[in-house]
Amino acid sequence: MKYVISILTLCGLPFIADGARASGVEVNGAIQTQPVTPGDYMNPPFSGKVDINIHSPATPKASTGLMVVLHGLGNNYHQYDTECETWVEDFNVLTVQVNYRGTGTGLPGYDLGKYQAIDVLRVVKYMLDNYPVNKKRIFLWGASGGGNVALHAAKMAPRTFALVAALSPITRPTNDHDRNHNGYQNDPIGGWEGYILGTGLTYTIPEWDIRDAQYLAVYLKSVPVFLIHGDGDPVVDWQHSRDMYDALVNAGGTSTLITIAGGDHEFKGAVNPTENSRFKVTQKYLKTHINTLVTPGILEQDIQSKVTFSTRGDKAWPVKYDVQGFATMTQVTYPGSVVRLEMGTRTVKQGQWLSFDWGIDNWTQSTQNLVLLAGYFQLSTSSVFPLIGPAPLQLLPSGVSGHVELPITTAFPIGDYLFVAVVMGASPYPFIDLDYFQFTVLQ
Repeated sequence: MKYVISILTLCGLPFIADGARASGVEVNGAIQTQPVTPGDYMNPPFSGKVDINIHSPATPKASTGLMVVLHGLGNNYHQYDTECETWVEDFNVLTVQVNYRGTGTGLPGYDLGKYQAIDVLRVVKYMLDNYPVNKKRIFLWGASGGGNVALHAAKMAPRTFALVAALSPITRPTNDHDRNHNGYQNDPIGGWEGYILGTGLTYTIPEWDIRDAQYLAVYLKSVPVFLIHGDGDPVVDWQHSRDMYDALVNAGGTSTLITIAGGDHEFKGAVNPTENSRFKVTQKYLKTHINTLVTPGILEQDIQSKVTFSTRGDKAWPVKYDVQGFATMTQVTYPGSVVRLEMGTRTVKQGQWLSFDWGIDNWTQSTQNLVLLAGYFQLSTSSVFPLIGPAPLQLLPSGVSGHVELPITTAFPIGDYLFVAVVMGASPYPFIDLDYFQFTVLQ
């Protein structure tokens, strides 16, 4: 379905690119975002809702997937209307353009993807809850600042996406040292750090690291990442994609780097006329992959996964999917470790085995014992089943992980349960962390 709507404006100027027309179905306030308060590099603080724009194929099928299309800094959720009208048919997908936080608010509201990625993941959940989307065919596509957000969303949910395409992406918050010594000379004066924060302002080391997709490339190694960049880009230096590709390969990931000879930020001026726009390079290099790549269809939001992004500083950021499947980012201070549970099944019959993987992240103090407590909690009766543990664990600096198979006997009445795990560290670095997942016992 496609409807012509009014063009949104910022300071009286249309957001829509020349020659494009506003189309699609707008859903205003589609998702409630995670609030961010002052002091977290967001200015102004953000606690509102996010609008989206949806295009659908004329005849959706059971195989129809979802393509998340992310606009660049200074644009909005109508930037790629014309392209989406073609892609829904060519790729057999619904497209959703996301007006993530920071759109049109001025700097530094954009924030280089730290929380925009959370907005994107919540929109994916909204689409899955409200539209018949094939969960094995979910794709991320973003250009410029949207490419930055795509990389950060994918690191938080790599099993969700069958493909990530980042065109002319900002991959780290560069500074003037990068411009002068590391090949990023076409980035803005002050680098992207200075552009976002303002002259003379800098990120702390942890705040830099959580925005540095190159530094966090290991979390992207399980998803195919396509980087497409013009070697004449005067806005976001080509070096962003070159270094991102190297980081992904070094992390053991699957990545493809496509350099558009002569292409500028939007690939205009490309030597090859079949590559002189973002639409053309998408058709040329991504169409076959989008039409063939699939995932097993087990999403982070379904298994309530938790992953913690460590930094070189004293802070880390766990991203947790709650019982409803909403992604939320929090902050922990080292040396606190974080327990992570990954569910293998959501329903289990009496007499079968409950299967899941577990791990402890961010462990840096190998001389300290941890205590892991785990148990079952029956939701209908508030009954607590016997704990597994307490079991002292002597951990290596790299952390610990494993696979667990637990029998579900007739002692477990049918109904809904939580499996809860708590990790506690004692002196000299006391801390506590909890993770859980919900499952159902059938007779």
